[in-house]
Amino acid sequence: MENMQNRLAELTRRFSLTLAYLGALSAVLLVLIVSYGVFMRFVVGKPQTWTDQMAEYCLLWIVFFGLAYTLVVEGHVRMELVLANVGKRAQKVLQVFAHLVGCLFAAGLFLGVLNNFETFWSRNTISMSGLPIPLWIPAIPTLLGSFALFAVMFMRLLEYAFDQKDPSPENEEVDPT
Repeated sequence: MENMQNRLAELTRRFSLTLAYLGALSAVLLVLIVSYGVFMRFVVGKPQTWTDQMAEYCLLWIVFFGLAYTLVVEGHVRMELVLANVGKRAQKVLQVFAHLVGCLFAAGLFLGVLNNFETFWSRNTISMSGLPIPLWIPAIPTLLGSFALFAVMFMRLLEYAFDQKDPSPENEEVDPT
C-alpha cells in the first residue's frame, strides 16, 4: 500500500511540475502577446482584437497550471503561527482537517470546471470576442490544473493522516524537482 502511495505521490509531483513548466510557458506567451498588441496598436496603428482575449486566457492558465505546484513546494499561504504553538497531536489534527477542507474545495473546483468544460463541449460554445474559438479549448488547462490541485491535496491528506509527514511547519522540506 505504501509503495503504491509513494508511486502515486511521485506521479502527482511530476504532473504538477509539468504543469508548472506550462505555466511558465504561458507567462512567456502572455508577455509576447501583450507586447505584440501594444506594438500593433501604438506603433503600427492597427489594434488587434484577439490579443486581449488571449492575454486573459494566459493569465488563467498561469494560475491553474501553478496551483498544484505551489502546494508541492509549500508556497501556499497558511497560518504557521497556530501550528507552532500547539502540540504534535493537535498539529496533526489541524493538518488533516486543513487538507480535508482543501480536498473538498479542490474537488468542488474540479467538478465545477468539468461541468463548464462539458457544457462548452456539448453545446459547441464559441467565443464571441477576438478569436472565435470553441471555449472548451482554453478550458483544458483549468481542468488539468484543478485536477492536479485535488490530486496533490489528497496525497498530502494521506501523508498527514497516516503519519508519513511531520505536521510541524519547521520540518517542511521543499524539493521542487
